[in-house]
Amino acid sequence: RKLRHGLRVTYKGMSAEKNSMFIAAIIVTGAVSATLGMVVRDRVDLPIRDYHESADLDGTRMASAQDPKEAIDIPEREYFEQMVEMLKQGYVEPITDDQKLVSGAVRGMVVSLEDMNSLFMDKDEFRVFQNAREGQYEGIGADLLFVMPPKSTDPNDDGRIPRLAVAAVTPGGPADKAGVKQGDIVDTVDGRWVFNLEEFEAFRKLQQKFTAKQISVEVIQKARNELRAKTEHGVMPTKAKDKLIVGMDGTVKVTWLRGDKRIETTLTKGPSRAEAVSSVGGALQVRLMPGVGAALSSKLPTSGAATLDLRNNPFADVATINEALTALAAAGSYGSIANARGSSKPLSIATGSKSSLKYKLLVDKSTRGGAAILAQALSSKGLATIEGSASTDLSAIEVNKLPDGTGFTLTRGYYKPEASK
Repeated sequence: RKLRHGLRVTYKGMSAEKNSMFIAAIIVTGAVSATLGMVVRDRVDLPIRDYHESADLDGTRMASAQDPKEAIDIPEREYFEQMVEMLKQGYVEPITDDQKLVSGAVRGMVVSLEDMNSLFMDKDEFRVFQNAREGQYEGIGADLLFVMPPKSTDPNDDGRIPRLAVAAVTPGGPADKAGVKQGDIVDTVDGRWVFNLEEFEAFRKLQQKFTAKQISVEVIQKARNELRAKTEHGVMPTKAKDKLIVGMDGTVKVTWLRGDKRIETTLTKGPSRAEAVSSVGGALQVRLMPGVGAALSSKLPTSGAATLDLRNNPFADVATINEALTALAAAGSYGSIANARGSSKPLSIATGSKSSLKYKLLVDKSTRGGAAILAQALSSKGLATIEGSASTDLSAIEVNKLPDGTGFTLTRGYYKPEASK
């Protein structure tokens, strides 16, 4: 079956109506229509739903954006083959880099998962990400993540844009020296407002009051002008993140939101480093990265108790979790990684520590993903007590590198502790 020329197609789980919801959420009035081009351009870079909400991607249904009655069924493989051929034969200039098409397709597929832990990264982003996993940072020396705001109580509001937040700060790095803290929200970067829907929501509420004749035309006009000024020079969270984490030189001015406070900083980019294990105030500060197992083994006492600081740990894959477990606990099963299809893979280590150490684990909201899994795995077996509240994100993440230097993370499952006997 051939695609008809000019027919727009989308996946069943990413319909034209769903895409338009995002646009509609941004364009609250004609006064902010200048944001449309920017939002459309950046829409492919960032999902708009929480990672706990899964997309419907199991079908092969294609639907015309112009007319739902023109829906056709095309197997996925044939669809992509035809799209590649259409682009190579129809584009105005010769396409000689097939890998570029492949990476573009992967980007679209990863974004369509609408999972905030499954993210596509270009070459610079992936290089920074990989180096950070080894403890080597550039930019402002911080791990940044996207945080979804609460869902609106308005049933007509289906659009959300994540806020860009600090997941962890590298000791001694530019952000640390400037007093940036875990949990700080990026509000502006070099004077450019980072898009979020909170101000659009506030403006919409003002519109409702104006319609109800509760405020004057002067009030709504002032709010409209202020919002227009912000949006005309705004930047999407993905672009703001690139500006902050990439590069070894130059300065960047950032306004942070910390509760109800606004904090102005000027940061000089540069290299910074986080060690796998370091002794700080009687505790072992643990950074889950390759080599953490050997570092733990060399610093742990041979008996008694040890305090492990698992804060400032925004990411760790399953291999790193296993490495840490091998140094901290005896061989055995410590739960499983399960997915929504009913598949489950044991989180287990074949060889482990022969010591009988008991651990106190220091955690907070920067203890995410792999670090939160490690804390749960140890405490569920009675090997550790937990002080503080870790993130509830227990995602098991896989890292994938593509031949052109781009890459992506993919959520493979969620941790489940071993059932008590």
